[in-house]
Amino acid sequence: MGDCLQRSNAPFSSPQKQGCRSKNEPAFARVGIGNVVLSGVVLIFAGLLLNIVLTDGIVERDSVVVKTDTETYYITATITKTETSLPVTAATTPATGLRAWPSPDVHTYHEAIIRPSNAADESDEARSEEEYVEEVDWLQDFEVPWGQLENYEFGDKLGKGEYAEVFQATDLRNNRSCAVKVLKPTEKHLAKREIKILQDLIDGPNIIRFVDVARNSMGKWPSIVTEYVDSPYYRHLYSTFDDIDVRFYMFQLLSALEFAHSKNIMHLDIKPHNVMIDHENRKLRLIDWGLSNYYDPDYSYGTSVGSRFWRAPELLINYEWYNPSSDIWAVGCMMAGLIFEKEPFFRGRSNDVNQLVQIAKILGTEGLFKWIDKYGLDLGEEFDDIKGLYLRQTWESQVYWQSRRRVGDDAFDLLSKLLVYDHNGRLTATEAMNHRYFDPVRSWALSHPNSTTAWDIE
Repeated sequence: MGDCLQRSNAPFSSPQKQGCRSKNEPAFARVGIGNVVLSGVVLIFAGLLLNIVLTDGIVERDSVVVKTDTETYYITATITKTETSLPVTAATTPATGLRAWPSPDVHTYHEAIIRPSNAADESDEARSEEEYVEEVDWLQDFEVPWGQLENYEFGDKLGKGEYAEVFQATDLRNNRSCAVKVLKPTEKHLAKREIKILQDLIDGPNIIRFVDVARNSMGKWPSIVTEYVDSPYYRHLYSTFDDIDVRFYMFQLLSALEFAHSKNIMHLDIKPHNVMIDHENRKLRLIDWGLSNYYDPDYSYGTSVGSRFWRAPELLINYEWYNPSSDIWAVGCMMAGLIFEKEPFFRGRSNDVNQLVQIAKILGTEGLFKWIDKYGLDLGEEFDDIKGLYLRQTWESQVYWQSRRRVGDDAFDLLSKLLVYDHNGRLTATEAMNHRYFDPVRSWALSHPNSTTAWDIE
């Protein structure tokens, strides 16, 4: 049990139970289970959830988390090759005529969707099993340059999420402040992917600066070290913004995405919590790339990404052939929240269905149904509440007396081109940055060529 994570040496204040499994233990590993009978039920349930692909010479692993009122179970299945492979079919083939996003480079990593044969229509063209397993080939060869976590002195906890906890820290080698994101136990390839993406984005404007990856002397607590940004709680900060502040920071956010998308990287979790703003120094940093992924138009992706209030319609209906424009939708949601002083702008009550209803109540259902018909999508019975008729509301109808200071025709026009149902009809980051709404920002940048907050203007 020496490799088990202990509460005494962990930076987490209340770590979840995580099991340890030796090489001789069975394929199904159970953690924190109080009785044998309940564990059997959990394992059967997990088996129904796990998607497993078997190919010659390849072992595929998948995992689920099952929670009861008192316990959390982390279950990982490891299945070896048998004589008869499990048949698989591809996810729905993407529609033709999609917007031409940049082709990925040779190091693209994919989160391909894998389904059992009965999950797709008979008319779907099957893919070879090799296509499903090539997704991890290059990432397995990526060696993480681990540093020593003992080089950092931990301070206050800055935040806590499902996959990590973030602390303010001091680099003892140079006495500089930094942020340390300590990753909770998860699949190794997810941590590798985030590290690789941060390395690929290291020269990007307004993207959190990658400093180091480290773990302790026992090889535990993998952590990502980045620059520290002193950013107050966003609700307090946003209330102090005037019109030019909103334009300025939206431009900075789009410039970060322009760079990421040029590298074929989707952030997939754009929201105010992940946009750090040091208003005193007029500095914005896009953080938390844990859900980000490399984009390839030939692959489908899991839709369990992002936070509900900022998730694009294609994610809400589980359309797996999305692209970087999902980030653009989230920027539109943030911008609407800022200019109308209503955060979040689309506030669904409890689930993705109601979230789409709230969107339709403002954007209308005519555009929604055109998008659904264009790509041959099906909303399903769970979306019955949205199958009525909602008329599109004007942006002016969303304005109340206090938010008049931030709105105008240019802002309304830009919003209309960001918050578009059709994922291939939204502006790209570059196109949005060239919109007339940002003319004052570009004029300022041209007049301050030596400023650290200016951009390269062609």
